[in-house]
Formats: sequence, C-alpha cells, structure tokens
Amino acid sequence: MEALVNKKEYDVIQTFVWEVEANAKNPIEIEDLRTYLASKTGRILYVPARLINLNLEYKFYCSYTDESGQLVKASYMFATPGEGINNLFY
Repeated sequence: MEALVNKKEYDVIQTFVWEVEANAKNPIEIEDLRTYLASKTGRILYVPARLINLNLEYKFYCSYTDESGQLVKASYMFATPGEGINNLFY
C-alpha cells in the first residue's frame, strides 16, 4: 500500500503512522499485524502474507501531520479472498 500525498508535501513528509482494524472475532487474531504496522513509518507499506488471515475484512489507516500541523488520515478497506492471498501480499 502507498500513502498518497500531494506534490508539495511529497518530499517534506517523512513519517507516516499505519494502523489496522479487522472484523476478527478475537482481537488477538490481528495483534501481530498491529505490532508490525507500529514499526512502519514509511510512505510505502509492504505486508507479509503470513500476517493476513483469510476471510477477514481489513481496514488499513495511514496518517501523517502536514506542514501546517494538521492530521491527515485516510483508509483503505478490503476483504481477503479464501485463496489467492499471495498475489496481494508478499
């Protein structure tokens, strides 16, 4: 996934915060993914397939603070297929 920022901020914004929610019945199911995301601050996010559970719906959030001090946050939602997951993640 990639955080898209406007051209003016592209070279200025260096730190991004990645978060995730999922429809997991037990929050422990995505705890490893949350821990992984907490260590990532880059504009581009690569998620290992081993951290994605099949048949869950995920909502990823990316945020950063712009030059004026405003929090900018966006999300991306998707449902994992029962198969073919390795085509989406490494």
